[in-house]
Amino acid sequence: MQMIDVQQLQENAQGVIAAAQKEEILVVRDGVVVAVVSRPRRPADFSKYWEERELRLAGIDFGPDWDSTQIISEDRDR
Repeated sequence: MQMIDVQQLQENAQGVIAAAQKEEILVVRDGVVVAVVSRPRRPADFSKYWEERELRLAGIDFGPDWDSTQIISEDRDR
C-alpha cells in the first residue's frame, strides 16, 4: 500500500491510477486519509466473498443469545 498527498495525485493522476492496478494508494491531506485509489473489483472477487459468507452463516446458531449486531460487526471487520 502506497501513500501520497493530494498534490502528488493532482500532478500525476495517470501514474497514480496505473500504480493502483497493483496495490491500493492512500491519498492524504494534512496527515489524514481522504481517498483510496484502487483497481475495480472483479466479479470473481465478489463470488469468493459470497462463498465465504455462506460458509460462515452455515455455522451460526440462531439461539436466544444470538446478536445480529455482533455478527454484522465481525463481517465488516473481515
